[in-house]
Amino acid sequence: VFKAPCSDDGHDFGEWVTVDPGCTAMGYQYRVCSNCGQIEYDNYTQALGHEYITSTDENGNTVYTCTRCGDTYTEEKASDTTENVANATEVPAGNTGTGASTDTTNTTASAGTTDTTTTDTTNSSNVVCTHEGDTVHEVEEATCTHARIHYIYCADCNELIEKYVTGNKLDHDWEEISSNSKYITYECSECGKTVKISTNVMEKKLQNYAINNIKIVKTGKNAYRATWNTLKKAPSYQIRAAGNKGLTVNKDIEEVKKKRYLIDDSDLKYFRIRSIFKLKGVVLYGNWSKVTAIKETGKA
Repeated sequence: VFKAPCSDDGHDFGEWVTVDPGCTAMGYQYRVCSNCGQIEYDNYTQALGHEYITSTDENGNTVYTCTRCGDTYTEEKASDTTENVANATEVPAGNTGTGASTDTTNTTASAGTTDTTTTDTTNSSNVVCTHEGDTVHEVEEATCTHARIHYIYCADCNELIEKYVTGNKLDHDWEEISSNSKYITYECSECGKTVKISTNVMEKKLQNYAINNIKIVKTGKNAYRATWNTLKKAPSYQIRAAGNKGLTVNKDIEEVKKKRYLIDDSDLKYFRIRSIFKLKGVVLYGNWSKVTAIKETGKA
């Protein structure tokens, strides 16, 4: 069901709802407009980070388990092995003329000097970041192709630890780019998406959303209420009022969601109305009603 956006000061937000932070997810508050469904977010709080306890498995490895969310990882037991890679070579008897055995282990060129090297081949386990420190919150604002995207990075290792979406996509900015006897083509100026709408379908919709049977009743000094025929699928209406019949003096344009218009400005003498609806996602406007004088015409 399409809901037309409210004006900047026309939202009817409900109570704030609190979403508590998790180990990797930020906390925040949000509230929803009951008229158009827009969601407003505020009061972000940092993620709590994991709270690990340790245990040992049957292989002697250390197991880390978060007491809050259950996240777990294993750190393998380090292998403490030192290997001497020096090799002793025995010289066969007779080669030295004495039958003695000579240790030629890594012997240097300097006479009488022997350098035996020991290599440490201890296996070191990789250090795993527990993401318990601060986090970095980056936001990609909503467009007509996606809602607002949140990225949560670990400030210590820069690893992306959470990605989530809030709110809604923005409306496409449709512009009519071509038309013929069969189709009208619209293109979004932001993302380039195109939509074709049949001219026959368009004509039927314009007839269905036509405004008529306008009635006005006086409700007070310089105050009137206008009503018109019910259009079941029209989400909102646009009203243009002015101080003259040509609608050029003291003109005012307003959008309303209900089939009534309250007038309390003595400078406004005439107005006309048209419906606003969607077809294949494109926001379209119905034909204007006839210009009506703002004066009592009958029971509204």
